[in-house]
Amino acid sequence: MQVLFLDVTAEQLAHNQTLQSIVDLSDMDMTTTQRYIRICLRDESIQALQQTLAHIIIEECVYWVLRTERHRYFHTFDSVQKNFLREQIQSQLLKLRPQMELYIDHDMDRYRGCRVSHTISSWNIEGYLQFSAGKLKWTIQKVLQEAYQAYQDEADRAEFIALLQFCVAVQPCILDDVYLTLRSDRFSMVDIWGNDLQQIYLDALPKEEYADVQMHDLLLSILMTLLPKNIHLFVEVEQMQPEQLHAQQNLIQLLQQVFAERLMMEHGG
Repeated sequence: MQVLFLDVTAEQLAHNQTLQSIVDLSDMDMTTTQRYIRICLRDESIQALQQTLAHIIIEECVYWVLRTERHRYFHTFDSVQKNFLREQIQSQLLKLRPQMELYIDHDMDRYRGCRVSHTISSWNIEGYLQFSAGKLKWTIQKVLQEAYQAYQDEADRAEFIALLQFCVAVQPCILDDVYLTLRSDRFSMVDIWGNDLQQIYLDALPKEEYADVQMHDLLLSILMTLLPKNIHLFVEVEQMQPEQLHAQQNLIQLLQQVFAERLMMEHGG
């Protein structure tokens, strides 16, 4: 039976469910400083013991990062938004767990190398997070930043869509029908008589105003100018790179959200 003494604070024990689940009162003893609670971890193998320790450390590191960064990322969030962001962070960290465990193993190996016996009999989580765990904290901070940015981007997108939906609802239609064909890197848009609506739109603008405009932005701008009653959408089947396919799917989803029943998916374009 392998044994490891884990020194934790009362706060850590209070919020960490994994610690609570393994605590046995007979295995607890207060240290002489009265600052830490010493928990005795036992397992059949040192590998299993290290996995348990790594799981606890990762949980505590996530809590540590969220606590230290809460003023930057959570000050305007309500409880629902905070929980949603935490779920997103946990989902991303699950994918990175093997890498984080390697960071912890590396730190423990380095600590063993500094000891005469080359064994670890106790581990202080607070000290580890405070003075080491650099890569581990950096990884979690990066995940937090990316999750927060993704949440903000989605909130901005929702606000943008709501504004477009309002315009569609209150502004008069210029055309009854337009026929839109999407391809991987371009689109075409004509009216019922076959007039090239994209070219007509561009001819009315100075060239410098659309020289650097992305295709999807140009398409949406034309549609928001014409506000047709019916958009007949044809999507050409062709080989695309994953990023092109993803961009096209996002565009179609945006058109569906903005124009709702006005957008009609057609076949044979």
